Amino acid sequence: MEPQVEAITNVSNLVSPSAKTERMQLLNNIIAPLYISNDLCCTLERRIRMSVEWGLRLKNNPFTSIKCFPTYVKSLPTGKEECECLAIDLGGTNLRCILVSLKQGREPVLKERKAVVPISVQQGTGEDLFRFVASEMKSFLDSLPGGLPNDSCLPLGFTFSFPCSQTALAAAQLHHWTKGFKCSNVEGNDVGRLLSEALSAAGLNISVVAVLNDTTGALMSCAFKDPSTRIGLILGTGTNACYVERLDEVETADGSEGSMVINTEWGAFGEKGELDIIRTVWDAELDNMTPNPGQQVLEKMVGGMYLGELIRIILVDLKTRGILLVGAYPTQEFSLLQPGTFTTHHLCEVESDPLGEFTRCRKVWGKLGIPDPTDEDCFVLRTVCEAVSRRCCLLLAAGLAALLKKMDEKDVTIAVDGSLFRYHPHFGRKIEHRIQQLMGAGYKFRMLMSEDGSGKGAAIIAAALSMEQGSCSANSNQSSN
Repeated sequence: MEPQVEAITNVSNLVSPSAKTERMQLLNNIIAPLYISNDLCCTLERRIRMSVEWGLRLKNNPFTSIKCFPTYVKSLPTGKEECECLAIDLGGTNLRCILVSLKQGREPVLKERKAVVPISVQQGTGEDLFRFVASEMKSFLDSLPGGLPNDSCLPLGFTFSFPCSQTALAAAQLHHWTKGFKCSNVEGNDVGRLLSEALSAAGLNISVVAVLNDTTGALMSCAFKDPSTRIGLILGTGTNACYVERLDEVETADGSEGSMVINTEWGAFGEKGELDIIRTVWDAELDNMTPNPGQQVLEKMVGGMYLGELIRIILVDLKTRGILLVGAYPTQEFSLLQPGTFTTHHLCEVESDPLGEFTRCRKVWGKLGIPDPTDEDCFVLRTVCEAVSRRCCLLLAAGLAALLKKMDEKDVTIAVDGSLFRYHPHFGRKIEHRIQQLMGAGYKFRMLMSEDGSGKGAAIIAAALSMEQGSCSANSNQSSN
């Protein structure tokens, strides 16, 4: 018997005897494709590691789904950066304009302005998008007490959390849009240049010195406090990871000495069929509902944008098969028939219940228009949520173990950011446990929550560059006068 089946049995032992029926055995058989054995987890780790290695090679890169984009970030923070600098965080529907004050030995101080990017802008032209970003930055700077000196030119780090191919630290060509964005005339163009032009057109004297994604930002933010940080992981709406690689291993960037942060863009893993061995009919149905079928395969198995919808699809299937809410609601009146009704927040709520208790689970059912679920209904929902989240954790653990083995460093801190990791009650523990099994006793690692890596990380890179160029102290002195 596989360990994962034992886990289900242990949960069922805590449920009242009335819930132990043939229907529950049928449930276990139906959702069995969601479970990943130890051997299969090892296989996935090896496949991810091979895809990363191929992504670093010029000859093999076109044939792998993990592209491993160079970031041109070649040094990590020292913790001694002191500067006032700006950051823009565009990672999805939310935009943030940020002013960061860095002082040695102190926590970074942030002032920020938040805005929601309208759907019309997300689906409009690139010019409209960057004009909107520049307008928000201008409004933010105008709102600061005393404003900024007219002769100051603050450095800016731009967190742009979409797949990009970089040719320099501040030059990044958008590879393709994700997360529902479809702005025209941006793919294939340098987003650093587009932002610089928009800021200049808005009359702002700002120097875009770095373009990075939220994953690199998370790594830099934690490295400012913990010098052993070598991996950045994002687990929120989507997923991505970056890590520090020796330059002599990176054929897609110039240079052979030192190291560089590599943006894996591992959310695309599976686009070459690497995950077909665990892909279910429910994954296929979810994929067909998205704007980009066949793309971001791993992300659709682990990202917060998709997990709730995946669970909804499974629950509808179970209702149709007579496993869930039997006789209580006609299928045509079943509230979960509507896409988007079950969210990843509901997943976190359901799994927050102690084993054998269904207090929060019943509240979730109530929110879905089911006021009187049976113990069996609650058990089915809890079991499906656990199966989906467990698969998610195993996939992430396989990916992180692949990066740890690729670096072959014995003591590493993994910076983590993202709402799904932050708010799910068990993700951290489950991922750490499985990584340790995959790595063995000879490796030490720890997972450290990144506090606002998208803002702080971008600002830290901007500050480090400005210190190298000798411009940070001038800006700091001007701002303090």
